[in-house]
This record gives sequence, structure tokens and C-alpha cells, in this order.
Amino acid sequence: MYIEPDLEHIEIYKNEGAIINCAAVGKCGYTSRQELALAYFKLLTDDRLLGKTYNLFGRPITQEQLALSMNMAFKINLSFKNISVEEYLSQRKVAHGEFMGTVIGGIYEGIKLGKFDGKSDYYEVTKREHKSIDEIMREFVRGKST
Repeated sequence: MYIEPDLEHIEIYKNEGAIINCAAVGKCGYTSRQELALAYFKLLTDDRLLGKTYNLFGRPITQEQLALSMNMAFKINLSFKNISVEEYLSQRKVAHGEFMGTVIGGIYEGIKLGKFDGKSDYYEVTKREHKSIDEIMREFVRGKST
């Protein structure tokens, strides 16, 4: 799952004082567009990687860990607030419409259920470790300040 949408919505999180969703203690292996660009380049240029499906993401983290990383990168003080799947779906549908609200709600329900946790093949594809969530956030913040 891309981290950039969360980072681009930092003002919403700051206004609410928390990351609020239904992921509970589920883990998500976030990645960035930049990290995936490198992996896709390798997939397109290395014939040894053909014929297999790869999972490409960073070390899975909880929403609480995500909040802590955002706090360090953005010098803010967020917490994570878990709400029920039903409440989150309802909120997302009001904010984004029936279709997108269901999609967004389903993503965070998937995190709760472990659908975004697992073994990454990033190293196998790129021959380097995936950047940490803290590294990705620091780069994002630096990019916004230049």
C-alpha cells in the first residue's frame, strides 16, 4: 500500500489529533512510489525475474507505529484511534461517496485482517533492503521543504 496518501493528508490527521480508522493492531507493509519505481525498473530489465509474482513492500507496521513515525517526521503529536469497521465505513462513505468510501473502508478492514502483512520480495527484486518507513517520511518532508 502506498504511504503517500497518508502523508499528503497530514493536515487532516493534525486537525483530528489522530489517525482514525478500523485497522486495530493489524500490520501494513507500506511502500512508496519511489521504492516501487526502482522495483518496477528491475522487473522490466532483469529477465531472471520473469514468470513470478512478487510482493513489494516494506516492513509491516501497525497504525500506532505509523503515528509514531509521522510524529517524528513532521514534529507533531498524533495518536492512533481505532473505531469499528462499521463506523469507519460509514464515515468514509459520507466523506467520499458510496463507492470510494467502501473501497477505503475495505482497505483498512483488510489491514485489520492481516491482508497487507506478509513476506516481501523486495530484496529479491532490487538486491537492497526496502527503505524504512522513517526514511521514506524524512525524504517526503525534505521534498516538501525544497
